[in-house]
Amino acid sequence: GIGQFPENQAPEFTFEIQMGDKSTITLEISPIYSPEESAPEYAVRTTFDSTRLGKNFTYTTKISLWTYNKIKEIML
Repeated sequence: GIGQFPENQAPEFTFEIQMGDKSTITLEISPIYSPEESAPEYAVRTTFDSTRLGKNFTYTTKISLWTYNKIKEIML
């Protein structure tokens, strides 16, 4: 889903993917604490940057604890 990144805390997990054309995708993941949720959710700020295309954009999504753990498992 669409999420709001908590600006007052540092990301818990960050990684950068460099594409073949030198563009980069950066993922910053931070926990979201909500009193009505039994399991924590995570906000993911995704930034795409391509000097070749002259494009740069950022968006934030929300993922579950299960998805967060799968991303960590794959990337680490």
